Amino acid sequence: MLKKQNGVTLVALVITIIVLLILAGVTLAMVMGDSGIFTKANSAAKETRISSARDAVRLAVLEVTTDQYSDTGSLSNPVADEAAAITEINKKLQDGYQIDPTSKAIKQNGKEVIGSNDSAAITVSIDVGTNHSITATFSNDDTNDSSNT
Repeated sequence: MLKKQNGVTLVALVITIIVLLILAGVTLAMVMGDSGIFTKANSAAKETRISSARDAVRLAVLEVTTDQYSDTGSLSNPVADEAAAITEINKKLQDGYQIDPTSKAIKQNGKEVIGSNDSAAITVSIDVGTNHSITATFSNDDTNDSSNT
């Protein structure tokens, strides 16, 4: 009589290993690929860094614009030109942000904040209007966003 054998056949073991290798390959592709988790996380970190720099400058521009007026609503400390505006904005900037007066690049702790195209720093153009309004226009961040105050 034949004995009944218990155990895993070699064919079943090979099929199981092949299925596990396929699953591992798909998982690695989802994590490491061009649209993977790491790529998306790095992209989100870059966008956050750019947005934080722009928001810090916008807030400082608003503070400088507000500081130009006295409690009575009359103009008391007008900012005359771009250089004076940048000086005043740099006094108000927080979190290590500064605008380089020469290159107009936004820096954080002395290091330029690089735009989303990874080749050059985000620059800001400050325009002081005839009514002493200050406008900050950003470039090299793929939004060409401006902040009017």
